[in-house]
Amino acid sequence: MEKTLRARYVLKKPVIPAKNGILFEGTDLSLRRDIVIFVSEQPNRDEQQAYMRLIQEVAHLNDTRFLHVLDVGFEDLSIYAVLKSFDGEPLLARLQRRAFTLADVVAMSFELSKGMLDALEKGIAGFSVMADNVWIGNDGHLKIINCWEKVKSDEQGARGLASLIYQLFMGTESIPSSLEQREQRLRTALVATTDERKDALLVLLGRAWRGQHTLSSFIMQLGQLSGQAAPDGAAGMPDKEEEVRFAIKREHAAVPAKDELVRSTVKDEIVEEEEEVEEVEEAKSGGFWKKSLIGMALFTVAAVTAVGVFLLFMELGIGRKSPDSQQTAAKSGQSSALPETPSAANPVPATPAEPQSSSEAQPGEGQAVTAPQLVGLSKEEAEKQALAAGLRYQFYLEKNPHSANTVFRQSPAPGTPLQKGDNVSFWVSKGP
Repeated sequence: MEKTLRARYVLKKPVIPAKNGILFEGTDLSLRRDIVIFVSEQPNRDEQQAYMRLIQEVAHLNDTRFLHVLDVGFEDLSIYAVLKSFDGEPLLARLQRRAFTLADVVAMSFELSKGMLDALEKGIAGFSVMADNVWIGNDGHLKIINCWEKVKSDEQGARGLASLIYQLFMGTESIPSSLEQREQRLRTALVATTDERKDALLVLLGRAWRGQHTLSSFIMQLGQLSGQAAPDGAAGMPDKEEEVRFAIKREHAAVPAKDELVRSTVKDEIVEEEEEVEEVEEAKSGGFWKKSLIGMALFTVAAVTAVGVFLLFMELGIGRKSPDSQQTAAKSGQSSALPETPSAANPVPATPAEPQSSSEAQPGEGQAVTAPQLVGLSKEEAEKQALAAGLRYQFYLEKNPHSANTVFRQSPAPGTPLQKGDNVSFWVSKGP
């Protein structure tokens, strides 16, 4: 039986598991048009409100290279985003049937990269550009599905775009974790093509994966390979990116602490853009060597001064401690130690009532990890992913319109910074 949201939007068949939710084909009964509906399950009203703010922050982006957000709302524990419908299908479905030529890949990715740059100018960054978050039209144009959720740096910006190019050309969603393996497989596959741009493309992707390209510099190189005109104002792109950087900082400075995820999404991109801007400004001014010589001179003066101060301290006996004074200091330090308490900025997550299962403590607790993507997986696959990340887990069985034994909600969201030994919860559908 089809489910209706707000007596207006009808959910039809699921299209694809999306980031932290499910993408459905749908119908807008009021306007009598086809739509796409992203549905995510959130455990409580606070998380619903926080997630809704993420979607609302990108609702102003109306670009044909993105599935435009038409409406957003919630019903019970479901929060949904109504997206504009386009012809075509999820890119993953197309990859299962065919790969693309090098010429197709370069042209498609360059067009999408221009959309990414336009979004950056509007303060929108940090979203995934991997194949599982991309729609492909019948005309071959690529479109980002979910641009509000933030992902790790390897899946966004120049690095993510390089990985998307790999997926398109190799005709697979799978990407080796080893950089050497990626390059070796690409090199082997490129042998069969006569396209003269293959060596330049291989170098470009390698530099992007190593973090040697910002998004703007990657787009410039990709534009040269595609033979198309560079984006408007490409020559002054570093200056443009500087303006965007400060606009993003201002926008996210006012976001409440609870939405730290939103502010942190553009951090990696901002740092990279700042480095590029500084390099360009140095090249323009021609002052690199002059600044280097001044820096060396200042360093020499500082070193000589430091040595003189050290010798003076040694002469005066300052800083020497007798065994008695060291013991007294040690005792004083022990007596002043306070018990460790949870930080207000990192509260201990509340454990939902009556979990169906829970994992044992994992080795190496305290090491930094990120929450894995569990939505769309089976219960068994989700358990393996949680354990592989070194996390404790608990799951719940609930009636839900999603397929039985399928994870339809998780907390915290994928990509959230965690530590080994932390808890991750997920909800498994028992069927309608």
